[in-house]
Amino acid sequence: MLALWAVLLIGPGLSLSWAAPPEGSEGRVSESNTGERHTVESLTAESLTRRQVQPVQLENNSDRDDDDDDPAFRAVFYPQIGYTPELGWLFGAAALIVYDPVGPPPESPVPPAGPGETGGVEARARPDNTLLLSAFYTTTTAYRFGVESNQYLLRDRLLLENDFTFTEVPTDFFGIGSDAEDAEQYVERRLSGELGALFQFLPRFRVGPRFRATRHWVEDPDEGGLLDSGTVSGSDGATVLLPMVEFRYDSRPTTFDPRSGAAFSLRLGHTLPDSAERYGSVAAEYVQITPFFGDHRIATQYVFEHVLDTAPFQELPRLGGPSLLRGLTEGRYRDRTLVAAQAEYRSPYLWRFGLEVFGGVGQVASEIDGLDGQDLVAAGGAGLRFQLDPGSGFVLRLNVAYSEPEGAPQFYVGAGDAF
Repeated sequence: MLALWAVLLIGPGLSLSWAAPPEGSEGRVSESNTGERHTVESLTAESLTRRQVQPVQLENNSDRDDDDDDPAFRAVFYPQIGYTPELGWLFGAAALIVYDPVGPPPESPVPPAGPGETGGVEARARPDNTLLLSAFYTTTTAYRFGVESNQYLLRDRLLLENDFTFTEVPTDFFGIGSDAEDAEQYVERRLSGELGALFQFLPRFRVGPRFRATRHWVEDPDEGGLLDSGTVSGSDGATVLLPMVEFRYDSRPTTFDPRSGAAFSLRLGHTLPDSAERYGSVAAEYVQITPFFGDHRIATQYVFEHVLDTAPFQELPRLGGPSLLRGLTEGRYRDRTLVAAQAEYRSPYLWRFGLEVFGGVGQVASEIDGLDGQDLVAAGGAGLRFQLDPGSGFVLRLNVAYSEPEGAPQFYVGAGDAF
């Protein structure tokens, strides 16, 4: 019965095919998007469309041949179940299509051949192309439809990422700044599409342009509130056309439950004239996985985000949620500048069960020089980890967290690591 519930508890929006890697496989999971805190599902209205599904590789397919038992194309259907304090229980379904990259594989030079040996090149393990179709509905009447894909071209040197979503979520607005006000309720509706083309110039390092087009709607705001008065940018809805350039480095051996390595992402952008507001944006994230005493690990994350000039409130950096400072309601604190740091201890697995203990601090401000540490917010907690698929490193998490602003424990059920 436990195994059955574990299979069902595949978290919202996670791109994973339920198929264990072949024995002995050491295929690398392809690059993850760390740019905008896209490491685990954060399910409020704004973050649903900001989080991108991580591309996956479940097996080493660099040396497949026509006689291989592993197909070059496979489709998997699976349920989605999760829980967050903001949305309650989530129920949905997804279809993941995985297929081999088109064209010849990349080649790596090998040392010169010795006596009696043949020189040449060797093929690297290749990532999989993925196409994910997903939809869910929650007990708070939120829903989302999404189409996401990752495709490798030009001997895997070019990675094309696409993400198209439509979301409607009843949510809360606490105002802007470090002094959260009483929550105003409204319905956030969002249609968004994002395209990225990342070129590999060095091993593990990619650079390329991105473009995101988003339309925000604000429906049914509380009468007499800030959003109803129209004094907040974005309260009447907003259109955002945001070209960006991204720099991405990732040395983690796997995306799911990595044992070591680091990842860094930097995104720089500025909206086009047809956007509701003209502003620039900077988003940087660094994640480090440090092993010690065998299989014990410490994961650390550092986040900096800054918006230059006035932006719709939906686009402002914000603290809280299942990814950044669990225990704090997502969006309780938002402003033009955000800085945050968090750490998580991950224990070795006893059979397939493990423990995690986490905590972090963060602050928002209207300007960079306002990040003086006077309004730091702290949150932390602990939880259980269940290793559903030891081959791919896919884990399920049950977390309980606390922060002083919430004043009560917050519970989370999700898939994959929080960061």
